Amino acid sequence: MRSPSPSHRRLLPVACIVMLVLTGSACSGKDTTTRSGPRLSKGQLLAQGNAICAKLDKGVTAIIDELGKRAEAPTPKQAQKALREVVPLYERALDNLRSLNPPKADEKTVDQLITLNDLAFDKLKEASKQPAQAQVFLNSDDDPFRSALEVADRYDLDECGTGGSRAKHELTAAQRSAATKVSVTSTEYAYAGLPPEVPAGPLLLRFTNKGTELHELVVTKLGDGQTIEQLLALVGASDPASDALNVGFASAGPEGSTELGVMTTPGTYALFCTMFGRDGVRHYAKGMATTLKVL
Repeated sequence: MRSPSPSHRRLLPVACIVMLVLTGSACSGKDTTTRSGPRLSKGQLLAQGNAICAKLDKGVTAIIDELGKRAEAPTPKQAQKALREVVPLYERALDNLRSLNPPKADEKTVDQLITLNDLAFDKLKEASKQPAQAQVFLNSDDDPFRSALEVADRYDLDECGTGGSRAKHELTAAQRSAATKVSVTSTEYAYAGLPPEVPAGPLLLRFTNKGTELHELVVTKLGDGQTIEQLLALVGASDPASDALNVGFASAGPEGSTELGVMTTPGTYALFCTMFGRDGVRHYAKGMATTLKVL
């Protein structure tokens, strides 16, 4: 699945759903015996699998966008409703993915991907049964699909894995150790703690929300000659061009915190929040947008 959508409506309290969209949890299933038809080449499998996951991405993103319109964190009932809407989308996608017949040489890898996703998907379904469980699931920083992500990435299932997503930009352990580390806080409606410039290379942003509303830290590299105002105009119009140089994002609910590791190159980066306020106005339009120079 792709990086944050043009509107970048991603939030920590739905981080696990987001990761489902981004990570390829759809590429799972319980029954690997339903495969039929001739074996596919790897190219054919990737094309068909990615198409299935892209369709799933579109459906789940609509659910996320609806949650993203709320300024407050989802209630237990809202969390359960979201999970219940997500589950059948994945079930349909899983049926389609299970029917794909992989190349003989790749069968073990695909079976491993299926098994890992099956275990994670069971957690999603179980969490959808009770409002309190659903809320805990959505607020958890523990991504049950992480192992499946790694397998999907190694197999080049970009839409089913993390290709184009935030995780594509995640830092390795060595990069995190060597990264420039910056602590960023958010309130209504501003960021604090960002230096005017940082050196190019790995950058670890430690994001803490000290406000009372949900906030994001979307990081996008500006194009040559592009201003942050021009970028935000594209974001507001849901123009896909606003996503072209996206690096990643982090989101946090009130008093929440998370980290975002990105690899930077020289240039200017825009950092902003696309959440909607209680008045329906996006936070970046209220001043929650800034730039960071990378040397």
